Amino acid sequence: MLVASNVARSISAIGAQRDQIVTEDDVDNVTWRAVSDAASMTAQDYAEALYQIHAQSRRMAELHSRYDVILSPPLATPPPELGVQRTDTDDV
Repeated sequence: MLVASNVARSISAIGAQRDQIVTEDDVDNVTWRAVSDAASMTAQDYAEALYQIHAQSRRMAELHSRYDVILSPPLATPPPELGVQRTDTDDV
């Protein structure tokens, strides 16, 4: 929700800078799917997503109030090779 709405805002800003409307042909499928999804979201959906992300932030603040440092590997497995993750599909 928050990501899709910010992607849509960014695409709109790019269009304004170029003085043209950005279309599906100008971006990859994943980006266009985010733009399309954002168009169907309501202000209430956005407010709920924002509430949820703030709630998660408060939970993390509580965790960090008890621990100075958390040591954890960044990934459980080696990262995927470049080019493996596709963006030519609309399946985010």
